[in-house]
Amino acid sequence: MGVRQTSRDAYHGIQDTLGHRQREVYQALFEKGPMTNNELAQALGWRINTITPRVNELVKLALVREAERRPCKVTGFKAIAWEVPGRQRNLFDTSI
Repeated sequence: MGVRQTSRDAYHGIQDTLGHRQREVYQALFEKGPMTNNELAQALGWRINTITPRVNELVKLALVREAERRPCKVTGFKAIAWEVPGRQRNLFDTSI
């Protein structure tokens, strides 16, 4: 499996319309699959208060959506994991 070509085309098509930090958050979710805000913060090396507004902006633009509610791999607490709509997830990928 992997990322479909149509998803890749859409990914490249929106890159010019987003701010730098929005692009980085979107790219992380596109490449790594669903992550919580704390997982994104850890993956990008940013503070949580930088991640949360960017995720909210991407949700409002309908570029990111809630994937599931599950225990966060950073905090252990139940949290929302975000995903890029239309991204084909590899069900066997345990690297995230």
